[in-house]
Amino acid sequence: MKSHYRVGMRTIKTGIAVALCMIFFHYTNRGTPALAALAAVFSLREDWRTSFNFGKTRIFGNSVGALLATALVLFQQLQVIHFFSKSLAFLLDKCLLSLSVIS
Repeated sequence: MKSHYRVGMRTIKTGIAVALCMIFFHYTNRGTPALAALAAVFSLREDWRTSFNFGKTRIFGNSVGALLATALVLFQQLQVIHFFSKSLAFLLDKCLLSLSVIS
């Protein structure tokens, strides 16, 4: 029985990206590299330009989410919107989820 599977450049790129993540995390003592390796795998696309644009989009989306989460935590700590913090977090979560599904 002949196998139709062959190792292509995308597989090699993915292996290199995961290996670099593991080496970086090992030498910087940052813990387990599982999430970084998964992010590298999910961010790799067909070519360099597409991968770079997708990476920029992920960084922007993660930054917006981190800023909103930080603001909500600060507001909750300051008791500014204690009553509305859960409903506001729920609404922001649903809005961001719908935006991620659309794009």
